[in-house]
Amino acid sequence: MAEFKFKARNAAGGEEQGLLTAESRKAIAEILDRRGWFPISIESADGASAAGGVSSDRWSRRERTSFFRQLSDLLSAGVPLEKGLQSIAGQLEDRPSGHVAKSILGEVQGGSALHDAMRAFPKIFDTSAIELVRAGEAGGFLDLALTRVADFAEEEAALRSKIVTSLAYPMIVLCLGTLAVAFLLVYFVPQFGEIYKDMGGELPAITQVLVGFSNFLRGNLLYIVAVVGVVGVFLGMRLQTPEGRVAFDYLKLRIPILKTLVAKTAIARFARSLGLLLQSGVPILKALEIAVKGCGNLHFEQRLEPVAERVGEGISVARALGQTGLIPRHAVDMTATGEESGTLDKVLIRISQAFEREVNESLQLLVTSLEILALVFVGSVVGFVVVAMLLPVFTLNTLVH
Repeated sequence: MAEFKFKARNAAGGEEQGLLTAESRKAIAEILDRRGWFPISIESADGASAAGGVSSDRWSRRERTSFFRQLSDLLSAGVPLEKGLQSIAGQLEDRPSGHVAKSILGEVQGGSALHDAMRAFPKIFDTSAIELVRAGEAGGFLDLALTRVADFAEEEAALRSKIVTSLAYPMIVLCLGTLAVAFLLVYFVPQFGEIYKDMGGELPAITQVLVGFSNFLRGNLLYIVAVVGVVGVFLGMRLQTPEGRVAFDYLKLRIPILKTLVAKTAIARFARSLGLLLQSGVPILKALEIAVKGCGNLHFEQRLEPVAERVGEGISVARALGQTGLIPRHAVDMTATGEESGTLDKVLIRISQAFEREVNESLQLLVTSLEILALVFVGSVVGFVVVAMLLPVFTLNTLVH
């Protein structure tokens, strides 16, 4: 028996942590599962991970997807599970992720199911992946289940990458423009201010405002940087709490040019996750609980959590989703049609594909809007500075006399 430190999230979204004694990380994960807690991390009490002293969060998205894809290909080719895991562990032997693969292999060789071995690494394998694998093992289509997990991970990564890449350009323009304006205010404006001061006379009001603001920045620059730093640290710490993350996710749903993109992304992820789980044979109530936690927005999660309970009480999935007020009417109608025809899993996949197309359209609109706003903001500020600095030149005779 060994002692393990754990961190987990309870049903209310709060964080639980402590020490438990058990034979393995798998046993600790089972204990937490019985309590209704979702594991965040499980490590040996002496500070070393049970996976060879390497933290369980060392796998990148690419490594995780590659693991599922390679294992699926090996199983499809008729390679036994243990031999497939040995092959992958051998490839990863010189990497930090190799310890995790070896740990999974050891658990499987010891008689554990693959999904139980994966459950010991909650930072690498989320609940939806574990449940898909468990359904595949129970139904005899593990290779197909692993392919679905890999496909889902790749599609999520592609969507996330597209969002980040698309938003990068306007953000870079805005940041560089802000830095250029700050440089003008701190360095060039004071020099012009001294020149105009030596010439005497009264400066135009717009120039006085600019010079006064420039002097304020120069005289209080350290204080401004300190305040921005403190606010940044406070917000960063706040976002580490469940309440802070919920508030931030709610805020994203209130910003006009951002809310449509965030909402459609969350719906697409929820529908795809639920469709894949149902397609793999996961029971509807369990699938709903898992899919809700994978939508990527905590405010959405809180609003969607009652859905599984209402379905358990006997109402339809479509009606339960409609009552949340989050899902558009046409998607609710499609869900109802899927339930009536017995093709709910396929309909949900089609819904996710439709919303992903809408996400691309919303993303393009958002990027275009941000580009315009960034250019207008930077151009307006630079124009104001130039006009304020050149205006006294046109009244030079007045200043001289």
